[in-house]
Amino acid sequence: MDNSFNFQGKTILVTGASSGIGKQISIQCAMAGATVYLLGRDIGRLHATLNMMQGNGHQIFCGDIRNEDFIVDTCKQLPPLDGVVQSAGLMRLIPLKFITAEIIDDIFSINLRAPILFTTTLAKLKKLNPSSSIVLLSSITGAVIGCRANSIYGATKGGLQAFCKSAALELAKNNIRINCVAPGMVETEGVERIGEQVTAESIEEDKKNYPLARYGTTTDVASACLFLLSSASSWTTGSTLVIDGGFTAQ
Repeated sequence: MDNSFNFQGKTILVTGASSGIGKQISIQCAMAGATVYLLGRDIGRLHATLNMMQGNGHQIFCGDIRNEDFIVDTCKQLPPLDGVVQSAGLMRLIPLKFITAEIIDDIFSINLRAPILFTTTLAKLKKLNPSSSIVLLSSITGAVIGCRANSIYGATKGGLQAFCKSAALELAKNNIRINCVAPGMVETEGVERIGEQVTAESIEEDKKNYPLARYGTTTDVASACLFLLSSASSWTTGSTLVIDGGFTAQ
């Protein structure tokens, strides 16, 4: 019997667990039997995620990942981990002429700096078990395609993929894997906020650019993350798995 997707006895950290993709990843990891450590900024939403999860022993860490001390303190409190999914992220549509140093620093600190610091801190503190797996949430916007008003967000997501490749070479000596998942547009709270800036008609028109004629769901992306966390992907590291309904196949 193949137990690749049985996470019983495994410990997994999920950042951005209070909403969207991170929330769904937490739910599915718990469903597969893992003990999940949920991290986010909104304590109410974190508890809402926790209430939707199966099993016992899950724990919440609430704080701002822009704060390096919070990252270090959290990592020190964690047990040895079998998996890490870094899904916390900030998406803002900023045309070039409106970009400022403050905006760059804010988006980079959440989307790129924090995942790098979590990865390096966990490694330094020896909190990653042998054969553990790290998954970084990237995007097709960045290293794969460009997108108007999304240059800073895209730069952070492309940066994650570059970091992943080099980090994979260093972590491999301990049989620790690191990979990226790069979704196309996914129906999340973040997309709903973007929807406030554009018309419903333009969103429906954009969906026609996807061969499968829809945006992705959080379950679509969470399932890909569970594959990369599982032993089914034990020979996969330093790679990016594109989940985009065929968008970049065109």
